[in-house]
Amino acid sequence: MLGDFGYALRGFRRSPGFTLAAILSLALGIGANTAIFSLVNAVLLRPLPVRDPDRLLIFALNPPSRFGGSLLSATAFRQIQEKNTVLDGFVASMGPALTLSIGESTEDVRSNIVSGNFFETLGVNALIGRVLTPDDDRANAPPVCVIGYDLWVRRFASDPAVIDRKVLVNNQPFTIIGVTPRQFTGLDVYESDVTVPMTALPQTIVRAFGRLKSGVSLAQAQASLDVLYHQVETWNPPQQRLADVKVDLQPGGRGVLVLRRQYENPLLMLMAAVALVLLIACANVTNLLMARASGRTKEVAIRLALGARNSRLTRQFLAESLLLSFGGATLGAGLAIWTDQALRALAPWQVGTPIPPEVDVNPDWRALLFTIAVATLVSIASGLAPALRSTRLHFAPALKGETGMRVPGRFSSTSVLVVAQVALSLVLLIGVGLFLRSLHNLRSVDPGFDPSRLIVTTIEPGRRGYSAAASQR
Repeated sequence: MLGDFGYALRGFRRSPGFTLAAILSLALGIGANTAIFSLVNAVLLRPLPVRDPDRLLIFALNPPSRFGGSLLSATAFRQIQEKNTVLDGFVASMGPALTLSIGESTEDVRSNIVSGNFFETLGVNALIGRVLTPDDDRANAPPVCVIGYDLWVRRFASDPAVIDRKVLVNNQPFTIIGVTPRQFTGLDVYESDVTVPMTALPQTIVRAFGRLKSGVSLAQAQASLDVLYHQVETWNPPQQRLADVKVDLQPGGRGVLVLRRQYENPLLMLMAAVALVLLIACANVTNLLMARASGRTKEVAIRLALGARNSRLTRQFLAESLLLSFGGATLGAGLAIWTDQALRALAPWQVGTPIPPEVDVNPDWRALLFTIAVATLVSIASGLAPALRSTRLHFAPALKGETGMRVPGRFSSTSVLVVAQVALSLVLLIGVGLFLRSLHNLRSVDPGFDPSRLIVTTIEPGRRGYSAAASQR
């Protein structure tokens, strides 16, 4: 195989135009697929960076309560937490918008208000300092908080002396006790800037989750929590309670479902589109390889005449295709990283509007395996047909320098590939045209006012510590 690769490289150096065209075609196809797969992986597939994420379960109700599908009252949470016997930790988590004041500077930050067993249940320790514990979530406990890695780098310049520093969260004093590890996101796909215990900033409704105990089945946990829920569900008058509400434990290994539900269909549609691009690239490279093979009929005929087996020649052609594919995959990986960063920068981001810029869309080991698998399949798909076609020769014409190819039937494989390329390209062009038309129609909608030069702003002086009189002024 090393000899095959060496021979292929020498051949590519003699045909730089062919090599460049093939690698660029594959780089576009493989790079586009890797880029979109990285987005799919970041939003839909990647598990949470916690201990045993597959055992995490999100508490939800079906049909949803008046608080929402996975929310329950803080009072009910505390009572279920005390009586729970089927989960290793029943945890509350909520992410309202909070303000963080450091010195004279105040900013809105992403927060996480949690029960004291939050980090213990997830199995996460602090990068520096310590994380919250159940003792921090007790009445009269000193108000403490844990900050996220990005905030630590951005506002404190990665200073280890940040531990025990005082800050204001919603104009209340807190002491920083730790920094979470990089890429830790809790139950979300983006990092929380500040995490505080529930007793410090009480919540009326919370989102709950837990870790399934060893030896307890999902059905047993669901039945037990369903009984507990109906025992403690007291915020509605009896005549307004829904008897058919059931606890519905959902897999929590990949976090909450809001972002995934919103972006699942668009991302899958994008994957289908770039798969068509890859098919077009494969057909293009196959045509290039066939054209190149047509000029090597005399070489192949001499090899066969000297005793080379068809399998040996097929291996040589597949080695060349494999080199081209992995050359295209290497270039495509760089293109994928650039494309993902560009897509993330173009995505609108404000509170409640994904995809946030902190979502890590850089290719990881799953994207690497995906790229390798795609490159291998592309090499087989692009190289097998030219290899098989090249070994089907009439010796006499081939040795005289003629084509010598055995191509029965009215239509050649090259013609079929060209037709396939045109057909797939037409499908993509129609889709792009319809998309642009829809985009134009949306941009042409009259909102009933002139939107030019308008600015929308939110002013919340109360959260910055201003009194009512000062806020009015």
